[in-house]
Amino acid sequence: KSAAAAAAAACGGGGLTTGTCAFLATRTRTTTTQHSRLYSQQGKDQAARSDLPDLPGPNEVSEEDIISLFSLWNNALATCEPKIVAKRYAKDAVLLPASSDDIRMDPESIIDYYQTYLLRKPRKRVLERRIKIGYGWAQDVGICEVTFRAENNAHMRARYSFMYVWENNQWRIQHHHSSVMPEHTPPSEMTVDRIKNLFHLWNDALDTLNAETVARRFTKNAVVLPTISDIPRTDYESIKAYYEEFLQYKPQARIVESHVTIGSDWAKDVGIYEITLGVDGTKTMARYSFDYAFEGGRWLISHQHSSSMPQNTWKMTVGKGSSPPPSSYVDTTSSSNSSSSSSSTSTSTSRLSEEGVRELFGKWKQALATQNANQIAELYAQDAVLMPTVSDTPLVGRSAIQDFYGSYVLNNPQVEVLQSFVTINNNDSSWCKDMGVYQFTLGRNKKNTFQIQERYSFLYVMEDGEWKISHHH
Repeated sequence: KSAAAAAAAACGGGGLTTGTCAFLATRTRTTTTQHSRLYSQQGKDQAARSDLPDLPGPNEVSEEDIISLFSLWNNALATCEPKIVAKRYAKDAVLLPASSDDIRMDPESIIDYYQTYLLRKPRKRVLERRIKIGYGWAQDVGICEVTFRAENNAHMRARYSFMYVWENNQWRIQHHHSSVMPEHTPPSEMTVDRIKNLFHLWNDALDTLNAETVARRFTKNAVVLPTISDIPRTDYESIKAYYEEFLQYKPQARIVESHVTIGSDWAKDVGIYEITLGVDGTKTMARYSFDYAFEGGRWLISHQHSSSMPQNTWKMTVGKGSSPPPSSYVDTTSSSNSSSSSSSTSTSTSRLSEEGVRELFGKWKQALATQNANQIAELYAQDAVLMPTVSDTPLVGRSAIQDFYGSYVLNNPQVEVLQSFVTINNNDSSWCKDMGVYQFTLGRNKKNTFQIQERYSFLYVMEDGEWKISHHH
C-alpha cells in the first residue's frame, strides 16, 4: 500500500517519465496480487497442517482463541480437500450436517460427507455467536451466512454449534451441528420437517406477547381467518389488531396432527393443534391451516385459518330459517355461479384470473348439488386434505373424501359465498387459493333446515393438467 502511494506521489510530482510511472504502477499491482495469493495460500497451508495453530491449552485459552478455531475450519473448507477438513475433528467426533440426514460418527463418514459438500465451494461468515469455555472444552454457537461459490454465490443463513475438546495437545471439533434457518431456507431445499419448524417460529412469536412481532410473521397480502373472531384480517394493521386482543389470553400451541405439502415456492401445513391459554390454563383443540410463501428471502405465512373442533362446538339450529349475513360481508357469489365450461377454468396451466379462481368454487358447488360423492371427490387432488365442517377428523386422500361426501350429501347441502379473498402467485401459475366466508343450508326436507356460516379455505393445484383441490378447510 505504501509502495503504491510513493509511486503515485512521484508521478504526480512530475519527477518520473510516463513510461517509468506505468512500470511502477504495473509492478505495484503485481506485488499486491502476489501478496494476496500468498496470504490465501498460507491460510490453506495452515489448515492442512495438523499441528497448527499453536493455541494455549485448557488453562489459558481465550474467546479470541476459540474464534480462531472457526477460522481454521473455514480455511480448511477453502482447500476443497475433504481429508484436510476432517483433520479438524476429534477421533470420536459427531457431525450432524445441514445438507445430509445421516449422522457422521467416524473419520471415514465425515470425509464422505465433505466429498459432496465441498463441490459447492462453501465459505462461512459468522453473524452472531456465543462462546463458553470450560476446562478442556469450549463451545461456539451462533448464526452464520453460507456462500456457495460454485452456485453463482448463492447464500443462505444457518445455525451452527461447535464443541471443541483438548485432544493430543490440540483443540479439535468433538461435536458439530449445523441446520438451515427454516425462515431463510431456499425453496429448493425445503423439507417436511423444515416446514413444520415454521410453525414454531409463529408459536415463539406468540410467546413474546407482542402483536407486532406476530404480525411480522405474515406476508404483505396475508389473510387470517382466526378462531375467536368472525372478521377476516387482510392487512398488517388488522392482523396486528387481532393479535393484540388474542395475546391477552397468553396462548401457546402444540401440534397434535400435521399434514405438509410443498410446492415450488409455497408450502402448507394443516392439521390439529392444542391451544393452551396461559391466563387460566384452559386447553382447546382446534383445526389449523398455514400457507407459507417465500417472500423477500424469507418463509412467511400467507394464509392462516384456525377453527374450533366442530363436534364440540357446532350446534344445529333446526327450523329457524335463514339469517342475513353481517353487513361487513361482501357478496361475491356472482362469479362463483358461472358455468364450469368457461375458458378461465380450462385445464391449461395458464394463470387464472380472480374470476377464474372463483369459478373453481362454482364447479365444486355444482358437483355438491348433484349429491354424487364420486363426482365431488374427483375435484380433489389424490393426496388432498379435507377438514370438514361437521367432523373433527382430517380426511386425507380422495378415497376418504369420497366416503365422507357419501354421507354428507344426504343432508342436501346448498352453499353460497358471502365473502371471498383470492390469491394468485405471480411467479408460479401451478397453484392459487380462495378463502373467505360461506353459508350452508342443510336439511333433508324443507321443514327441518338450518343454516350455518363458516370460514373456508381452498388451495388449488395443477394435477395431471387439471385444477384440483389440494386443501379444503
